[in-house]
Amino acid sequence: MVLPKATNQGIGRRLHDEMVDGRPEPWTTLTFIVDNEPARSAYPRWGYEVVDVRIKHAPESPVYDPMFLRPGRLG
Repeated sequence: MVLPKATNQGIGRRLHDEMVDGRPEPWTTLTFIVDNEPARSAYPRWGYEVVDVRIKHAPESPVYDPMFLRPGRLG
Protein backbone atom coordinates (compact mmCIF):
# COMPACT_ATOMS: atom_id res chain seq x y z
CA MET A 1 0.00 0.00 0.00
CA VAL A 2 1.22 3.45 -0.90
CA LEU A 3 0.35 6.50 1.18
CA PRO A 4 -2.32 8.67 -0.46
CA LYS A 5 0.08 11.62 -0.79
CA ALA A 6 2.49 9.37 -2.73
CA THR A 7 0.03 7.94 -5.26
CA ASN A 8 0.28 8.33 -9.03
CA GLN A 9 4.07 8.39 -8.93
CA GLY A 10 4.70 4.78 -9.99
CA ILE A 11 5.76 3.75 -6.48
CA GLY A 12 3.17 0.98 -6.16
CA ARG A 13 4.17 -0.47 -9.51
CA ARG A 14 7.85 -0.43 -8.63
CA LEU A 15 7.19 -2.12 -5.27
CA HIS A 16 5.05 -4.74 -7.00
CA ASP A 17 7.64 -5.45 -9.68
CA GLU A 18 10.44 -5.79 -7.12
CA MET A 19 8.41 -8.39 -5.21
CA VAL A 20 7.29 -10.37 -8.27
CA ASP A 21 10.25 -10.19 -10.65
CA GLY A 22 12.57 -13.17 -10.40
CA ARG A 23 10.30 -15.23 -8.13
CA PRO A 24 10.55 -18.98 -8.78
CA GLU A 25 6.78 -19.52 -8.59
CA PRO A 26 5.15 -19.62 -12.03
CA TRP A 27 1.92 -17.86 -11.01
CA THR A 28 1.30 -14.74 -8.95
CA THR A 29 -2.02 -14.27 -7.16
CA LEU A 30 -3.42 -11.39 -5.15
CA THR A 31 -6.69 -10.25 -3.65
CA PHE A 32 -8.12 -6.77 -3.25
CA ILE A 33 -11.25 -5.33 -1.67
CA VAL A 34 -13.96 -5.25 -4.34
CA ASP A 35 -14.63 -1.51 -4.08
CA ASN A 36 -10.94 -0.58 -4.34
CA GLU A 37 -11.15 1.11 -7.75
CA PRO A 38 -7.45 2.07 -7.99
CA ALA A 39 -6.49 -1.60 -7.58
CA ARG A 40 -9.25 -2.76 -9.93
CA SER A 41 -7.89 -0.49 -12.67
CA ALA A 42 -4.13 -0.89 -12.03
CA TYR A 43 -3.70 -4.64 -11.78
CA PRO A 44 -5.16 -5.50 -15.21
CA ARG A 45 -2.81 -2.92 -16.76
CA TRP A 46 0.02 -4.82 -15.07
CA GLY A 47 -1.10 -8.10 -16.70
CA TYR A 48 -3.41 -9.54 -14.03
CA GLU A 49 -6.66 -11.32 -14.87
CA VAL A 50 -9.73 -11.38 -12.62
CA VAL A 51 -10.88 -14.74 -11.29
CA ASP A 52 -14.67 -15.02 -11.43
CA VAL A 53 -15.14 -15.67 -7.71
CA ARG A 54 -15.41 -13.57 -4.57
CA ILE A 55 -13.59 -14.31 -1.30
CA LYS A 56 -14.60 -13.44 2.25
CA HIS A 57 -11.73 -14.37 4.57
CA ALA A 58 -13.77 -14.07 7.78
CA PRO A 59 -17.36 -13.14 8.67
CA GLU A 60 -16.33 -9.60 9.67
CA SER A 61 -13.99 -9.04 6.73
CA PRO A 62 -14.79 -7.21 3.50
CA VAL A 63 -15.30 -9.11 0.25
CA TYR A 64 -12.25 -9.55 -1.97
CA ASP A 65 -11.74 -10.24 -5.67
CA PRO A 66 -8.80 -12.49 -6.55
CA MET A 67 -6.59 -11.91 -9.58
CA PHE A 68 -3.77 -13.90 -11.09
CA LEU A 69 -0.75 -13.14 -13.23
CA ARG A 70 0.25 -15.80 -15.75
CA PRO A 71 3.92 -16.76 -16.05
CA GLY A 72 5.87 -14.25 -18.10
CA ARG A 73 2.98 -11.74 -18.18
CA LEU A 74 4.45 -8.98 -16.03
CA GLY A 75 3.22 -6.01 -18.05
